[in-house]
Amino acid sequence: MKDGFLSDRKVEELEDEANGIFVVSPDEISDSERKAYDKMTEQYIQEQKKQ
Repeated sequence: MKDGFLSDRKVEELEDEANGIFVVSPDEISDSERKAYDKMTEQYIQEQKKQ
């Protein structure tokens, strides 16, 4: 890795976030947040299937 460049992993995470996919470890979120996240994920999947 060169100075001034993000690691591949970080770049992937940033691209995922730009696409509405957030990388969060399970122990960092509460049940209500997980349910909301699952619902958002489900909606995202449905949108992808329509395209």
